[in-house]
Amino acid sequence: MPLYRVYGILIASDVPLPELTPVKLAVSEHEPQVSVALQAPLRLPPAHLSWSMLYEAGDGSVWTLWAKDEDGYYLRFPEIADFRVSPGGDEIECIGRAGATSHATLRHLLLDLILPAVLNLRGGEALHATAVVTPHGLCAFTGPSGAGKSTLAASFMLAGYPGFGDDCLAVSEADGRIVGAPAYPGVRLWDDSLRSLTNGRKQAGAERLARVAHYTTKHRAFERESADRFAADPRPLAAIYRLIREPAAGDGCAPAIEPLSPRNAMIELLNASYRLDLANRDLLAREFRCLERIARLVPMRRLRIPEDFAALPAVREAVLSDLAGLELPPSRR
Repeated sequence: MPLYRVYGILIASDVPLPELTPVKLAVSEHEPQVSVALQAPLRLPPAHLSWSMLYEAGDGSVWTLWAKDEDGYYLRFPEIADFRVSPGGDEIECIGRAGATSHATLRHLLLDLILPAVLNLRGGEALHATAVVTPHGLCAFTGPSGAGKSTLAASFMLAGYPGFGDDCLAVSEADGRIVGAPAYPGVRLWDDSLRSLTNGRKQAGAERLARVAHYTTKHRAFERESADRFAADPRPLAAIYRLIREPAAGDGCAPAIEPLSPRNAMIELLNASYRLDLANRDLLAREFRCLERIARLVPMRRLRIPEDFAALPAVREAVLSDLAGLELPPSRR
């Protein structure tokens, strides 16, 4: 079984995961922390399960359902696929899928939705955030779907700043600092973002860009451009920016950055966290403590950005300038 490292955990998969770079280790020498079976025998979930909504889609419809019994957790993506996660989060298997569900869709659900939630079950935490590495440290962008996190990160990557992960940032505390673990190269973009970032030119091999999943027109982009510079090691988190898109005025408008108090940062972080078990008080209490530490240790900003692709360079410079200021002693800021 191929071995991969993502979000700081070593996983073994029964199928290749082309989005990830294989780890050159022997399974016999390094026990994987999570085993993945996307080709497990298909079966129906137990009839006694009581399903509840875990996440909703942007239009308010149900996106993910969850249930739990003594054999673990069950995740249902309606009309797409069902998964089972073992009680300790060390096994993930696809137990059902619709006829239209592609292998790419299963990998997307695994990498971008299930593993981030499993991190929480395994004792870690993950933020719904896209991150890049700058000369002033690792910075993350949070916000709801469509806020522009991936587009802004892609603009950083094309300007020469290494990517760190799209839509999920695994975090932990080490030596009094909040540290992020990398995901994998590339970002997921809508066509309009991709055209804007490439000035209307086709990306090299754009005709072969992989669809993220069968149910969306988003594509995986800039994987090759970011792979060589991808930051494969954990990095201290310097700042978090909560994106807010605002209509651009006729002559455009400048981005604005506003500091958030630890209290308001905590609220934003709660809205940006991944969860798998909504009924486990111990998990929720641990998550709350971790997010509270992040809110106190990592500066969090509200970043207002014009709803205009042409403003991306200005947004990028505003972020870099703000990060540079955070490196200064308080008396010189």
